[in-house]
Parts: sequence; C-alpha cells; structure tokens
Amino acid sequence: SYNIVVLCRVDVSKLKFEGKTFYVIGIQKEKKLVLTFHTSTPAACKHLWKCGVENQAFYKCAKSSQIKTVSSSNIFFKGSRFRYSGRVAKEVIEASSKIQREPPVVRSHTLLPCASMLPTPVDDSQGGVDLLFSSPVQSPARLLRELHADPDIQAQLEAERERDRAYECTRLAARSRMGGVLTSSLRLLSSNERVNACVLSVARFVAVVMGVLLVTVPTLLLLLESDIDVSFLHEIRQTPEFEQFHYEYYCPLRRWILCKISMAMENLWSD
Repeated sequence: SYNIVVLCRVDVSKLKFEGKTFYVIGIQKEKKLVLTFHTSTPAACKHLWKCGVENQAFYKCAKSSQIKTVSSSNIFFKGSRFRYSGRVAKEVIEASSKIQREPPVVRSHTLLPCASMLPTPVDDSQGGVDLLFSSPVQSPARLLRELHADPDIQAQLEAERERDRAYECTRLAARSRMGGVLTSSLRLLSSNERVNACVLSVARFVAVVMGVLLVTVPTLLLLLESDIDVSFLHEIRQTPEFEQFHYEYYCPLRRWILCKISMAMENLWSD
C-alpha cells in the first residue's frame, strides 16, 4: 500500500539534500513533516534540490529582490549554495497585464500579373520572330582583338601593370621591415625569458595570497568581533577548534596590538 502525502507550497519550510537523498521539510497541522526522496546519483539529487529552490522562490516571493541564497546545510562551509536569479510569478503577471496588443487587421488583395511577366510583343511588319535570330553576333575572340588593338586601352593596361608592380614592391619592403622588427623582439624576449617567468610566478603568488587574505580576514573578523546571531555563525563559534583559536591565539594577539597602539599614542601625545 502507498501513503500519499499532500504538502502545499506554503507549508514547505526547507529543502535540503545529502548524497543521493532529497529532503522536503514542512509544517502541516502544527506538526513537523519530513518527506524523503531517493535518487540514482548525487548529481540528480542536487539538480532536484535546485529545481525545488527555484519553484519556491518563483511562487512564494513577491519581488525578485526578496530572493535569498539558499544553502543545503546549516553550516556555511558544508553543502551547496544556490540562488534563483530571475523574475517571480507576481512580477511576470504584472508585466503581462501591461502589454497592449492591437487586434490584427486582415485585408484581402487581388493579385494582378506583373508587366515584366507578360510576353514581349513582336511586330511582324519588322521581320517578326526571324529578326531575333537574323542579327549578326560578334564572337568574343574578335571583340578581344579589337579591344587590344585600341591604343588608349593599351595605355590603360600598361598603367595598371605599373601600379601593380609598385604596390608589390611596397608590400615586399614593408614585410621585410616587419620581419626585422619581429626578429629583434623575439631575440629580446628569448634573452629575458627566465626573468619574465620568475616575475610572472612571483606576481601570481602575490595575487593568490592577496585574494586569500581578502576572503579570510573579513570572515574571521565577522566571526570573532561581530555580535550577529545567525544560526551558522553560532554553530561555528561553538566548535572546539574555533574556541581554542579564539582564546589561545586571537585574544593574546589582540591585547598585544592594543598595547602597542596605546604606547604609540602616548609617545605621540608626549612629543
């Protein structure tokens, strides 16, 4: 026998997945309800979780600015994070209601044959159809001989040949100069190849270190100094490793820095 459970969209409070298992957590009749679904692969389970998150955000949010990033776990460094990007159902309905469409106008036209499609009349008094085939036609070879015999055409052809020769000489000279510049540049680069490789590796290392510091330092300050009471921050603060780091390393370092700052300020005011 099968047990069919109907859970409305508004009753769903959380969607999460672990491995191949997808969980739908809701509250129905003031009781917590957990529905479990098993998939064939972890990738399929993650895809199902993303589809559920998109569905919830599309129908439950009133504006797209209210959509928040959803995590599959309560701890931020564990699990996956996903945020639906797009318009919600209410925005789509409002945009559709503002569209003004005019009814299409249908007109009927009578097609008439074009004048170019009609046959060309031939006057029989001028020879009729035989006139089309009786006119003498010169051969292409004869036309070429007559054109080459004209002195003006010969002069134009000779001028075009001279321009082609000058353009070819200019192109070859420019190519030779460009080849010399490229050769000298390649020699300079090959001589400094080791220096460039060393500088590039150092620059990459510095960029990676700066990126790690930009991410870790604000995160540590948020955990150590802020009073934000968020569930995943509270769970991280309760871990033994974090408490050991806070009391054994961070607190002595903070006291030392504050002492140095106070001594520097006293020296500055005394001067």
